[in-house]
Amino acid sequence: MLLEDAAPNWPTCRTRRTKCPGVRVESHRLCLAHLDARDRDAYLSGLAPGSDIDARGTTFSEELLAALLNAVTDDRPHFGEAKFDRAIFEGYARFTQTWFSDDASFLRAEFLGDAWFQEVAFQHQARFAKASFTGRASFGDARFHRDAYFARTTFASGAWFDNIDVAEGVSFTDAVVAEDLMLTKAKIREGLHLAGAQIGKKLDLGEATFEGLRQLGPVVVGQRLVFDRATFLRPVELEAAAAEVSCKETSFAESAMLRLRRATVQLDGLNSESTVVLASQPRPFSVDQYYAPPKELDEASIDAAGAGRGVCLASLRGVDASRLTLVNIDLARCHFVDARRLDKLSLEGRCPFAHAPRRLAIGKFPIWRYSRRQLLAEELAFRSGLKSGSPVLDRAHARAWGQGVGKLGAEQIAVIYRQLRRAQEDVKNEPGAADFYYGEMQMRHYAANSTIGERWVLRLYWLISGYGLRAARAVMALLALLALGTVGFATIGLAPTQAVEFRPVQPQAAGQPLSYRQVTISGAEPGWGTALDQTVDSTVSILKSGQSRPITPAGRAIQIALGFLGPLLLGVLALSIRNQVKR
Repeated sequence: MLLEDAAPNWPTCRTRRTKCPGVRVESHRLCLAHLDARDRDAYLSGLAPGSDIDARGTTFSEELLAALLNAVTDDRPHFGEAKFDRAIFEGYARFTQTWFSDDASFLRAEFLGDAWFQEVAFQHQARFAKASFTGRASFGDARFHRDAYFARTTFASGAWFDNIDVAEGVSFTDAVVAEDLMLTKAKIREGLHLAGAQIGKKLDLGEATFEGLRQLGPVVVGQRLVFDRATFLRPVELEAAAAEVSCKETSFAESAMLRLRRATVQLDGLNSESTVVLASQPRPFSVDQYYAPPKELDEASIDAAGAGRGVCLASLRGVDASRLTLVNIDLARCHFVDARRLDKLSLEGRCPFAHAPRRLAIGKFPIWRYSRRQLLAEELAFRSGLKSGSPVLDRAHARAWGQGVGKLGAEQIAVIYRQLRRAQEDVKNEPGAADFYYGEMQMRHYAANSTIGERWVLRLYWLISGYGLRAARAVMALLALLALGTVGFATIGLAPTQAVEFRPVQPQAAGQPLSYRQVTISGAEPGWGTALDQTVDSTVSILKSGQSRPITPAGRAIQIALGFLGPLLLGVLALSIRNQVKR
């Protein structure tokens, strides 16, 4: 329940010096702050531990607050029903270890200095709605036996709620915190209401336990939102816009939906008994308002932090990926090392990985054009440390995209690629599977456990067809084979042709018939057309015409080589075209 901006509904102080909203002390015309010393002492001496107090609208100096607390102190300050609505606390407001055995109301109270509510116990409702805290506000180790209301509260500095215990729920709806809101180690048995809250720097829920929470947010956090080692015991939906979100070793006993905006997310050690969905929210969050259209949450604090526009996943170390679904998440800088069951990772929507540059150039002069493919940040980090130039990536590009990734061996990266390839094959994503297969083969080439022979085979396979994925390269390899065969046959492979003629013998005696002898003469030298025809005939065995041409011993060797390499390259070409079409 919020106190609206209206005139006080209690009898106000009748001091002549200033217009005072303080409630009159019983049997007096003045508030507690304006009573003379004798009347004030008389009023305070009539209080006892557990007394009700009505100090609405009253201005408290540090001395007056200390005197009030002393009046109700036994072993600790103890109020019954306490009404501090619209009260103003000018200095250090120290309520440490105070016990409120009935409702405590601080609606629209103003704390002009630091406010200390450490180890306070609220036996019934604790209402701080629309209060304002100019200095630091600390509720560390406080116990709320019912609900706690901080809706539309303003914290001009930080707010600490470490290790609080809330028997029901706590509300920060539409609250504004200029710096940090700390709820570490909190125990909240029902809801934590943060809809519409604006946190300037950090919201820390680390090691908190939520027994009945089902909805959190939407909330805007300017810098970091922390759920490290927090525990959620019910199905929960979390909605937040933040520059960074950390869920290290967070536990979800049931399903969870993390709907985020603009955040770089860390999921190291995430533990879940059911499915966890991490999804990118395309539009700014909005919250419903009474008698007004929904309000879109302001993300200016995130803009100031320099956050990007999309959600990026930074790490999956130690995560069981079989229980994780990613929807429209940027994976360009994600660390997959030590993740388990990556072959069961579910990717939906657009989940881009890192990519190779379009070309390598010196100034404006291109010297190499790269094939576009998806890569892992681990491969980029690996390539940034290569001593020799990479045939796929230039080292500057690798350093830029692979920053922050621990150096892994090529064997480990190949395993990650293999698992991700299987995950893509299971959902019939052929382009993604092909890119991960390409990356796996590249890492096998660099793996320390690969033999020299295996490396040469892999390099040749890459050269002639891009591991069966680059049809243009296979066509070029086949054309190069035909060109070499043609040159070989035209120069040293074909023997000169020979013709047989029958020439008459010297004339015989008169009346005798003519006799002829057989003469072999040299024919024309074989031309380029004949050499090409012989090359194609030797290469494509299924199209051989069966015609016989004289060849030299060198030509026989060329013919054997073409007969072996030709069908091989044709098969590679067919495979490459098939894979290209599937992509």
